[in-house]
Amino acid sequence: PGYMEKCLNWIDQAFNDETVFPTDATIDWPTDFLDNHICRIFTYMFRTFAILYHCHYELLVQNKVANLLNTTLKHFVFFSIRYNLLIDEEELLALATPVEKIKKEYIKAWNKSSIKRKISQNAKKTLKTT
Repeated sequence: PGYMEKCLNWIDQAFNDETVFPTDATIDWPTDFLDNHICRIFTYMFRTFAILYHCHYELLVQNKVANLLNTTLKHFVFFSIRYNLLIDEEELLALATPVEKIKKEYIKAWNKSSIKRKISQNAKKTLKTT
């Protein structure tokens, strides 16, 4: 719990830091926003998932909330893939089996997705106009 608390506190501080997440539209976002802040937040969030799975999963099962954790991890990984916010491969090794399963699900869903078709159609239109 100590490390998880530190991670979550760091994330909370980052969200509340006006130099990282400015709420004033006249203030520029930091140039390293994606690489230094968002990717770091996602890494800390992923580490929290890893700790929950490795150290507390049985307790979550006993309290009948393991499915919630599984669903949350799935959404987290889907979002990470969709917006190219993937954690370093070394970090992913902590949950290699579930992450690989989720990646396969994402690819299968993506291949069936109407969003993909819309993106492809828009890309074709863009290519035709240039």
